[in-house]
Amino acid sequence: MKLTQEDLEMMPAWVQSGTHTVHFLEWLLGDSSLEEVSGHVLIKVPQKDFLFLYTAEDRCLSIKEPLNFCGMFYKNSYSLHDVQEPLREMLGIPRDIVFPSKEETERILEQEISEKVFDIIQNHWDEVLLKKKFKTVQLIPALKREDVRNMAEEFYLEGRTAEDVVYRPKFTLQGQLPDRYYLLYLEQGSHVVNAMARQWIYKRIPEISKQRILYGCIREEMREISGSGCLSKVRQMQNCLEGLKEESVQVEICKKGKTLCIRMRASDLLGGKGRYLLEVLPPRERMQYERIFGKSAALRIEDIQRVVHNRRLLYAQEQEAA
Repeated sequence: MKLTQEDLEMMPAWVQSGTHTVHFLEWLLGDSSLEEVSGHVLIKVPQKDFLFLYTAEDRCLSIKEPLNFCGMFYKNSYSLHDVQEPLREMLGIPRDIVFPSKEETERILEQEISEKVFDIIQNHWDEVLLKKKFKTVQLIPALKREDVRNMAEEFYLEGRTAEDVVYRPKFTLQGQLPDRYYLLYLEQGSHVVNAMARQWIYKRIPEISKQRILYGCIREEMREISGSGCLSKVRQMQNCLEGLKEESVQVEICKKGKTLCIRMRASDLLGGKGRYLLEVLPPRERMQYERIFGKSAALRIEDIQRVVHNRRLLYAQEQEAA
């Protein structure tokens, strides 16, 4: 098949990028199964709308010598996929021409399926439940209020809002995308994404249902966390000490009408949800603390009035209105 200049202007960039690419494309679109290019024998094997491309080590084909896969051509879009270096070299295609590989396509497919899964379980969950019949007990998780509260507090301290806490499963093929699905995706795109997403969901309905309910409970707990409570002070402290984890800071403590200034590591003020063990204090500071407040007096975020680093005020507890 001879291509005209008008034909070539409608082709992908790779067609006019190499020294032998136009001749190569004409062969792909023709009837011959074999072609010699730059001293190498190329063989094309039809597979529906694709041509699998192989190269032989020698000009003369041998019964015993295996063929080497070197790329794949999609007839509908005139695109090349999984181009191997031998094919690029024999066609004289520059390095800046990039061809999609199966591995890259798999990553894109995983992302698209993950997004479709999220859309289905967010917006079409009732429809999913109607497709498969499960007992109620199979769909509801066994939850403890304390555990849910702890998870909500962790999310809150990470700076997330209740609206941010949404169950978003991640689909993965684990590097095992079958060739059949690979070709189907290149041909049908969104139809394959939708089918694979639904198939994945249908196999995991009880698990997904439990996670959706769990995350819903976490969101409710987060909405109950007071913006002016202990955890709010802990999050404020974390924000103020960001980047100073290994530094030493001066901490002003006010407790039972008494005030004490001690030095602490910033990292010791970043955990514990606002409750700090006295063991984290340096020996000298701990002795001062116990002498003034007593050995059994716990150190709480509410007791910390100010935190200073190199004379710079980092944290100051807001005074609650009476």
